[in-house]
Amino acid sequence: MKKIGFIGCGHMASSMLNTFLSQQIFQPSQIIISETPERASQIRNSAEFQGCSIVSDNKLAASNSDILFLCVKPLAVPEVINEIKGVLNAKKQHLVSIAACVEIAAIEKFFKGRITRTLPTVISESGNGTTFITHNKSVCMASVIEIENILKSLGDVVPISENDYASAVNITSSAPGILAAIFDNYSHSAIRNTGIPKEVSDRLLLRTIFGTIKMLWENNISFRELTDKVATKGGITEASLNIIDVQLPPVFDSAVANAIAKDSEIKTLISEKIKTL
Repeated sequence: MKKIGFIGCGHMASSMLNTFLSQQIFQPSQIIISETPERASQIRNSAEFQGCSIVSDNKLAASNSDILFLCVKPLAVPEVINEIKGVLNAKKQHLVSIAACVEIAAIEKFFKGRITRTLPTVISESGNGTTFITHNKSVCMASVIEIENILKSLGDVVPISENDYASAVNITSSAPGILAAIFDNYSHSAIRNTGIPKEVSDRLLLRTIFGTIKMLWENNISFRELTDKVATKGGITEASLNIIDVQLPPVFDSAVANAIAKDSEIKTLISEKIKTL
């Protein structure tokens, strides 16, 4: 059986591991996790990853892995790759990075083997997420199939160009948090303007969101088609949409532009850090 390494075990990596283990994609004996001493101690003392090997040695995790998931923060990637490059074997190992903003070319400065760039979402643990994925030229078709089959346990796997990553992050990885913030603001608006109790507002809205998504998905209709179906001319919904259609687009344009600018800023910082190594 192949050995699967994780360098970093934060929220996203933990979510991925929980899914891989619960669906028996891997057995605990196949997993080696490298974390800081404090975090490693927390993992050992929890029941979450019993049977997995927990270490505080990135080189040890890397050298003992066939597939190595790099799950550290983007700005930490150059230092980690530089640290482990001496124990990596380009013919043996497949490196899978889930670090946003870190392009494959940046990793290739340290490792010339098989590299896959991917980014699951917080909802991937439910099996309903969308994971976009890109491989470098060293990844053969057999490895493409292997990695994508592993990631399918998290939901849909969508191959995309690296040029589309910044946009894709907004649509998938960031979207659960952004949508939750929108719904939270919508619920609070109802509370402020009508006096409806928060628990009632949240429950009504959550159930409505669920039903709306189910209807869109199962009936294969567009967002605008559903909007037109609900908004009777001269009615209450149309009155709300007259405000939303005018005032929301600039808000979303600013939010997306801000996220893309942050992506570029982090990429620049990563490039500068690589030059020092």
